[in-house]
Amino acid sequence: MVWELGKLMGRVKPHSQGESDDADTLTTLIKDYEYRNPTPRHPVFTGIDLVCGLLEDNQLSQKQFAQILGLSESVASMILSGKRELTKTHISKLSKRFEIPTSAFF
Repeated sequence: MVWELGKLMGRVKPHSQGESDDADTLTTLIKDYEYRNPTPRHPVFTGIDLVCGLLEDNQLSQKQFAQILGLSESVASMILSGKRELTKTHISKLSKRFEIPTSAFF
């Protein structure tokens, strides 16, 4: 259907009344379809979501996470629970450990 509309809209010479009506109908149908079937939005992930996924994928514990960052386990727990933010130093260490760019955490 979209191809048909594109074919009609891409013409240089004037449309006949029938082609114009077809284009209007196709446009209406496409808009209705898009309204009823919206494009799924990608979820927004935080740096902590990434960290949790990395820990899970690599089967690392909270204690091991704390060791990677050189922190106490209680501070690591606060980071994982969202009570504390990752610092630039934390992000740098995680980036090196997991070989991913620091920008992935922002």
